Amino acid sequence: MPTLRIIVSAVILCATIAVGAFFALQNTTQVPLDLLVVQLAERSLALWLLLTLLLGVLLGVIASAVVALRQRGQLVVLRRKNQRLGVEIERLRKVGFTESE
Repeated sequence: MPTLRIIVSAVILCATIAVGAFFALQNTTQVPLDLLVVQLAERSLALWLLLTLLLGVLLGVIASAVVALRQRGQLVVLRRKNQRLGVEIERLRKVGFTESE
């Protein structure tokens, strides 16, 4: 199964690189980029768009990593609480406490 995952990932990576290369070959118009504070040199339109896409992907990965880490922390806290409550239930069962009392 890990081999299949590696093969599928490699195929997707190669397809992405090929699409990016074809996109860059078709969009060769030179465009300056003005960011209000700084003006960047003229580069191809494809380069600016691919860099913007890359920046968006990186920001998305960072944002999802933050959310995943926060959820993992909450999961740890809830597991500890669940374990403590399980110990308390077992202790109460040993004492003979029932729900009807």
